[in-house]
Amino acid sequence: MSDNRLSAEVLGKLLVALQTLDILPDVKPMAEFLHSALGEVPGITSAFVCLDRQILPADQRAIATLDLRCPQAADLSASAPLCVLKDRPDIELVAVRTPRRAFGCLQLVVNDRAQLEAYKPFLVNIGHMVATILENREIDRSLASANAQLNGLVDELEDRVKERTRELGAAQERYRTTLATLPDAISALRAVRGESGAIVDFEWTYVNPAEAAQHPQTRLVGARMLDIHPEYRELGLFDALSGVVKTGEQSIMEVRGADAHLGAEIAECRTSRLGDGIVMAMQDVTDRHVAAQMLAESEERYRLLAENA
Repeated sequence: MSDNRLSAEVLGKLLVALQTLDILPDVKPMAEFLHSALGEVPGITSAFVCLDRQILPADQRAIATLDLRCPQAADLSASAPLCVLKDRPDIELVAVRTPRRAFGCLQLVVNDRAQLEAYKPFLVNIGHMVATILENREIDRSLASANAQLNGLVDELEDRVKERTRELGAAQERYRTTLATLPDAISALRAVRGESGAIVDFEWTYVNPAEAAQHPQTRLVGARMLDIHPEYRELGLFDALSGVVKTGEQSIMEVRGADAHLGAEIAECRTSRLGDGIVMAMQDVTDRHVAAQMLAESEERYRLLAENA
């Protein structure tokens, strides 16, 4: 008669088997280890691992001799039925699955079912442990792959940001160089508002060399416009600049008879809005007007000559 009592030695080996499974690097060494460890359980002649419809090659000769085949299941999802192997009363199947994923089964070649039944709860626990290890490793691989993709995207975005930063830096440098070499006096000013929100002055935030050269003794950046040029009110420039900020429309204004203040007898002031402020370019157009006047006078003389002739 078979001895149905549990062996402390066998239980100790099963406990060691549970603790050893997770340190084995792959399914093949796991299958070889279980083939050896479970073959020593009373009632079992040999044990094989069937994963994803394939019996792992722990002992090919034994597999061929026993005519083992992988149990057929509808699919490997969590809702699939347990592995079923018909017409093989000598084979006991233990599912390798978690609540989320079915991986396969343990195929146990039985020589004494009464002895096997005593150890079956421990064998079921081993099947669940194998499935849990495999599922966790799949999750780890998925996370590693997702992390690698995320790192790749982050690196790509960082490269794009760096390239864009370099492009913007180069563009800003070209812009500064262009402004610095222009003969026009160019300024950027922000609006200074009073308690009511009305513009009461402007403050310089940038000047190019041409504008700075007109004020060699004064640091313009940070200074108030009306402190340096109070006459801009009389010339109508302050109202024109305020209007540009309010409407956003570009202003082109000529100021005459202001040589002492604008560095030109006739100056053209082009102004555009920039945020809550303006960009202003001053150009000396005195020569252009003188040339136009001379041309007009010459044409008038030729007209008079033609009429008299």
